[in-house]
Amino acid sequence: MPDAHTNQSGVEMRNQGILRMVWNSGKIAVVLLLCGAFTGQPVLAADSGQQAYEQGNYEEAVNYYQQLLQDRELPEAAYNLGSALYKAQDYEQAVKMFERSLSLEEPAKKSQVMYNLGNSLAEAGKLKESAAFYRRALELQPADMDAKYNLELIQRQLKQQQQQSQQSQSGQDNQQQQEQQNQNRQNQNSQGQNNQLQSNQSNQEQQQNQQQQNQQQQSSEQEQQNQQTSNTQPQSMDTLNAQEAEQILNALRINQNKVMKAQIQKKLQRVQTEKDW
Repeated sequence: MPDAHTNQSGVEMRNQGILRMVWNSGKIAVVLLLCGAFTGQPVLAADSGQQAYEQGNYEEAVNYYQQLLQDRELPEAAYNLGSALYKAQDYEQAVKMFERSLSLEEPAKKSQVMYNLGNSLAEAGKLKESAAFYRRALELQPADMDAKYNLELIQRQLKQQQQQSQQSQSGQDNQQQQEQQNQNRQNQNSQGQNNQLQSNQSNQEQQQNQQQQNQQQQSSEQEQQNQQTSNTQPQSMDTLNAQEAEQILNALRINQNKVMKAQIQKKLQRVQTEKDW
């Protein structure tokens, strides 16, 4: 079994063989390149990028492989650049370089590329995409226990995320439901207050209308009383005038009788005086 340790994502990377970077053990490997940079002929040459990588000088390895890829397309160099970028924790760029190395035709090497794409995508937080590449690696190498282990781990993490998302959604739904209930209560209270206010206003209007009707009725009754009084007073005056006139006539008659009696007495006195003479 290769040496292995667990990285920050919980996935094991192993150290074994060339062209193998396993996400469960810090296993980042590079391949020995056959290159004829100056002669144009493939020769077996010492790979200074691999040496820098093995010494932990990942930035130096990145620079080396980037220079190799400037004017040519080498799947092995792209793979090694992806490995160096992975070690430098530049996972997004590592994914791009591993994708450039997918043209490797040997099934075992292609399986390693798929595996390392799964590693890089997992480190970048893209768990679903990572699981897809682990499956492809297992299709090419069904006996790859590291790929199987990492796939199971990613699936557990996805399940946990789904459960957390459901719980969070449930909590949000409960909160929204509670907020809606509170809003409904507020609306009901507000509606009740509005109804009470309208009822009070209606009662006030009814009282005002009743007062106005009472005032109108009182005013009408007062007018009727005044009219009746006005109609009664002339009749009383006419009656009083008739009585006074009768009294005056009676007084005149009495006075007239007195005057007549006085005149008669005067005449009688005159007659008697003449007789005495």
